[in-house]
Amino acid sequence: MARRWWSVCCGLALALAIAGTAPARAATLASPGGFRLQGSNGYSIRALAGDGDPRGRSDVLILFLSHGDEDVTYAVQQGVEVTEETIVASLGRLGSIDLHFVPTGTPRTEEVGCFSKPIEFDSGFYEGRFDFEGEEGFTEAHQGRVRGEARFGVALLCGSSFDEGMGGHAPGARLSVRERRGGSSLHLEATKNSPTRPARFEAEIEERRGKNVVVRNVRAEGGPRAFRFDVPRQQATLRPPSPFSGSALFVRQGNQDGRLRGRLAVDFPGRAEVPFTGASGSLGRWVANPSHPFHPQFRPNLFAWPSTKRSPIVSATSLLHAPR
Repeated sequence: MARRWWSVCCGLALALAIAGTAPARAATLASPGGFRLQGSNGYSIRALAGDGDPRGRSDVLILFLSHGDEDVTYAVQQGVEVTEETIVASLGRLGSIDLHFVPTGTPRTEEVGCFSKPIEFDSGFYEGRFDFEGEEGFTEAHQGRVRGEARFGVALLCGSSFDEGMGGHAPGARLSVRERRGGSSLHLEATKNSPTRPARFEAEIEERRGKNVVVRNVRAEGGPRAFRFDVPRQQATLRPPSPFSGSALFVRQGNQDGRLRGRLAVDFPGRAEVPFTGASGSLGRWVANPSHPFHPQFRPNLFAWPSTKRSPIVSATSLLHAPR
């Protein structure tokens, strides 16, 4: 949905692709450069860490927390120290991480569909302390040992492509509105393949905290009445289901961007009751089926980047260029 998310994914994919092009067995097995654990309230937590020192960059830690149609991503650059064996981070009021890798000497491999060779790393674990308490209590986790994992990063390697069409005689519509509020950027997207099809909603808020970035995302699906549109008149009504609340009217007049009116709001994980009133954007013909005779829109694939570097974490600092 967001440009920032594609930037982060591309950075992670390139970092792991560099590792994937190395020989299948090295003299010393690499650490996985990431880990996973379970948080409260059904949230899963996955982490990827990058050592920026080899390229003169800051170290970085990315935390992905997800539960159903809700997820939060924390990109942390301040107070982070990453090496091949350690991950240390100060998360302020959210907690702290102080882990060191305990190798087993036994290899674990991850197959990558778009690569001819599997990625191989040590099957060990991280030991120390992991303490995290999400905003507004949406999840928390306190562990002294977490399992090393590269699977999540590997899954980003090949990426995926989405065929969309817009304009012409497309039977559906897409409404996309944005608004900046202080250090936050809010985005809402509503899509429907035709007036009689289900309506899908996705909302995202990106928060800048110095060099750190937090992205919260929710998705929901409703019936045809949840999103009604009239593209020629540039009007639409929104009544999305939970975690959204309220309703909104989109109206565009003249050459200006259209705006949302009403009391539409959403509960993000860790940030409740965020209003959309006043957000502006566009309404256009759209469908997620490339067989229709209108202009197709293609989103990028993530491709491999050739290199001889071995470790899955040494080049993850491509992420540092993501937030803009």
